[in-house]
Amino acid sequence: MDVKQFVETLDGYLKAERLEEAGRYLEESLERAKDEGDWRTQITILNEMMGFYRSVGESEPGLASVYEGFRLIGEHGMQETVTAGTTWVNGATT
Repeated sequence: MDVKQFVETLDGYLKAERLEEAGRYLEESLERAKDEGDWRTQITILNEMMGFYRSVGESEPGLASVYEGFRLIGEHGMQETVTAGTTWVNGATT
């Protein structure tokens, strides 16, 4: 999955305030990354989901994205990376 294209598409939805489409795009992109076995991109998408669901006040999917992001960091031994730090901060604010 092209992460740059993912972020650009998501930003387009958010700037146009097309929140329902943004949420659907996040969910579909996460499933695609899972299908491709791309756990690094999954973490990127999960970080975006944390911020998105926090901003729209949807705590349940927001917390699910936090738990999944934390799980992937532990599973792949990423605890001492910048990505882990970013995910932990996003998770804490979510």
